[in-house]
Amino acid sequence: MFREDGEYGMYMLPVSSVFSLLLPDIWKVNWNKMTFVWLRRAISTILLLGAVNICEAATITYRGGTYTGELLRGLPDGQGTWKLKNGDMYMGNFVAGVLMEGRGIFRQPGGSLYEGTFLYGIPHGYGKLQLLDGSVYLGSFEFGIWNGDGSLIFSDGSSYRGTWQDGQY
Repeated sequence: MFREDGEYGMYMLPVSSVFSLLLPDIWKVNWNKMTFVWLRRAISTILLLGAVNICEAATITYRGGTYTGELLRGLPDGQGTWKLKNGDMYMGNFVAGVLMEGRGIFRQPGGSLYEGTFLYGIPHGYGKLQLLDGSVYLGSFEFGIWNGDGSLIFSDGSSYRGTWQDGQY
């Protein structure tokens, strides 16, 4: 490698530069930007992880409960089940130790249940929530709050279908 002054030397390259050095023809291929970004991230991850066993499965004590599932460097990553001492249970996706990330099911011993997508442990996106009184909400969540299109079926059989704003219809 040449430094700016033309002398040989070593200097640090950002991951994107390393990527372009490894695959210089990638710039010549007419792919859309998202494909390139995904491919760059995938290759960067492979380079950073090296020979780490990604699919290691085990049972560990984790954040006040027991986690059984895939691990990455000792942290929950991938599919698994997390059971807390109070009876709460989450089954679904974990990302590098972040609990409840992506699709999953969260169940409480009293009978409430949420099935859908999570973001940083909070219902976010589309999901189904069964409440303790027997009511069921099916629709959009925004950081745990009912927002957007959804329907609520009350325990007596009546229902509301429409647009929610900050948990209100």
